[in-house]
This record gives sequence, C-alpha cells and structure tokens, in this order.
Amino acid sequence: MRAAQAARTASWSLGRWGMSQAELGRQLYRERAEIRVYLGSLSDEQWHQPSSCSGWNVIEVAAHLAGFLSVSVVGLARRMARAGFSPQRANARDVATWTNRGAPAILAALSDDQPLGVAEVYRTVGLTEAVIHHQDMRRPFGERRAIPEIRLRAALGLISHRPGTGTGALRRRRGVRLTATDIDWSIGSGPLVTGPSEAILMALAGRMDALDELSGEGKALLAEHFA
Repeated sequence: MRAAQAARTASWSLGRWGMSQAELGRQLYRERAEIRVYLGSLSDEQWHQPSSCSGWNVIEVAAHLAGFLSVSVVGLARRMARAGFSPQRANARDVATWTNRGAPAILAALSDDQPLGVAEVYRTVGLTEAVIHHQDMRRPFGERRAIPEIRLRAALGLISHRPGTGTGALRRRRGVRLTATDIDWSIGSGPLVTGPSEAILMALAGRMDALDELSGEGKALLAEHFA
C-alpha cells in the first residue's frame, strides 16, 4: 500500500513536466540567472527598445519579472487587493514601480541571493513566465539562444494545457496540430503547423513575430486566432 502511494506521489510530482518540483526550482533559478546576465549586457538604449511583448519595452518586461520573481505570496495578495483584484491593474502598477526604480534595482532583484518569492510556490508558472519573457527581451535584437529542452517542455506543457494562464494559448491552438521540428513534441489535431519549439511557444503566447517562423497548412487558422 505504501509503495503504491509513494509511486503515485512520485508520478504526480513529475507530472506533465517530466521533472520533480525540486528540479523545476533549480531550472527556474538558472533561468533567472541567465536573464540577469543577458540584461547586464544591454546598453541603456536597448533597455528602452520595444520588446516582443506588445505594449512593453525591454525594461518593462524586466520590471515585470523582477516584481514577479521577488514578491512573496502575502505580498502578491496585498498587491492584488490594492488593485481591486484585477491582474491587469496589479501588473501595470508593479511594472511602473519597478521601471521607476531603474535597471540597477531590477538586476538586484534578479540576483542569485534573492528568493524566488511566489514563484517558489508556483514553480511551473514561474519558469514559463521567465522563459517566455526572456525571449521577449531577446527577439527584437536577434539574440537567439539554445533554451534547455527541459525548460522548453515545461513551458510548452503548461501553456498548451492549462486554462487561466492569461495568454490565450488554448484558444490559439484550437483546430490545428502543432509539431516542433527540433524536439519530439506535438499537440492537437487538424491542419498541421510546424516550426521550432521556441517559435511555437512564443506563438501560443501571442507573439506575432513568431508566426513568421512557422509553416504548414494550419498556419492561416492559427493566425486567425490572434484576432
């Protein structure tokens, strides 16, 4: 009985992401560290260039990450209460606060000695946010990187299955079959859409620039779901 229960617990812990909660935490710390290194390489001008996240420039995306990856569960609850429990209003206020603090404060919030805050509890959500927004800040400059497959799979798994992420990914993937060309990953049914796994992830997250890297008879239908 105990052995069976332990097996079920281990299976749940690994879940759809193919790794334990402990490994998710390690990957999130590494992703955050890589974000900090990348941001540290940018010029002042680049910090204020538009990102791939519509409506935000690079410093605003970085500000969002600094706020999300440093706030505690209690702090997040207070932030939501002050914003009338509107995620959009809470995000906007937090981004404005961290943007006004400037790049040095943002980099400090992303340093290795800072806790993960609420992302420590919601590790898959935190990792997905970090991976997508990291790409948001890289794509405009053509600064591509080889995202570790373990992180890509976690982000793709969450965004393509879980409702309530706020990305519209479930609506976008409706009626098409998405198949990555660089890793063994596919989901859905219908007309085929193929491309790099990173481009599929970013398209599911609503990044229009990622559509240019996808192909297949289902691409037009996928594009319609951006409206």
